[in-house]
Amino acid sequence: DCIGWEAIHTKVTYVLFGGEWFAIDDKFYVEIEKDFRRLIPSKLIVASTKATNEQKLLVELDKRPELLLMDKTKSNPTGANKASIELCDFFSLDRQLIHLKDGHASTSISHLWNQGVVSSESFLRDEGFRRAALRNVRKRQTETSKTGFDALLPTPAKRPSTSDFTVVYGIMRVPYKKTKKMDLPFFSKVSLRAAAQRLEDLGFKVEVQLIEMV
Repeated sequence: DCIGWEAIHTKVTYVLFGGEWFAIDDKFYVEIEKDFRRLIPSKLIVASTKATNEQKLLVELDKRPELLLMDKTKSNPTGANKASIELCDFFSLDRQLIHLKDGHASTSISHLWNQGVVSSESFLRDEGFRRAALRNVRKRQTETSKTGFDALLPTPAKRPSTSDFTVVYGIMRVPYKKTKKMDLPFFSKVSLRAAAQRLEDLGFKVEVQLIEMV
């Protein structure tokens, strides 16, 4: 159950997932790959890292003045006092809502997609969430002596213009040993497509950035 594998046999693509083999329709496979590749930008926030886990990567990126660490800041939507949703792991001066994950398990990657969707929907739809997020941004600015981030957020009473914001999924991965290729398991790409389409329907831009662990 813990092994993910992709193979081509007699010109058919097979994926081993959850202990079962699945034959993938060629047209569907090409569509998923195309959707995945279009989400990868030409400019990455960080292309590679020596950090051995997510927390160490957060410490590394926190040193950059254009990124505000929002990890472990909780914002509750109206009427949900214990929801404790993070706006993102980092908020950038380019209005990027950056979500990071050590992505060596399909479950953690799927959680990352959902995390981005839930926080972005709350940011768009809920005034209480926006108020708490703005308060947390200002608090983190004071703690880190960084400036300019709070001015990029709308006033809580106003919905954000979603086209101004980019939801960025940053995934730490080790390249495949044989091909040296940075990639994700096929079914993680399938679940990503649904999450990306949901965010794009709301007006957000979406990016996926693969961070090479060296």
